[in-house]
Amino acid sequence: MSYDEYDDVFTSEDAEYEDYEEDEEELRRNGEEEGCYIATSVYGSYDCPQVWVLRHFRDDYLKRYKTGRAFIHAYYFISPKLVKLWGKTSWFNKTFKGVLDPMVNGLKRKGYRDSK
Repeated sequence: MSYDEYDDVFTSEDAEYEDYEEDEEELRRNGEEEGCYIATSVYGSYDCPQVWVLRHFRDDYLKRYKTGRAFIHAYYFISPKLVKLWGKTSWFNKTFKGVLDPMVNGLKRKGYRDSK
């Protein structure tokens, strides 16, 4: 799936900007405001440029849409478990690097920055 196809999923007609404040508060209560578990495992640091791009995408884009916030909830439910089980294996990191690299590059082309 290309970056543009991901983009279409989160901006479809039914993904309206509604209940943002309530969902934002729920993310904070559940400790889901931070943490890029898989990307941190793949790139080796929570503070590396690729992870910053993904964090900005999450904060500046995904959180604006109901489907994006649903994705964030699902991600924070499953990703810590995946990383705990397989985060130190080469197959896990190679597989997700193959998914994340094109996504990060697409996001950078769209203007998402790779630093604080």
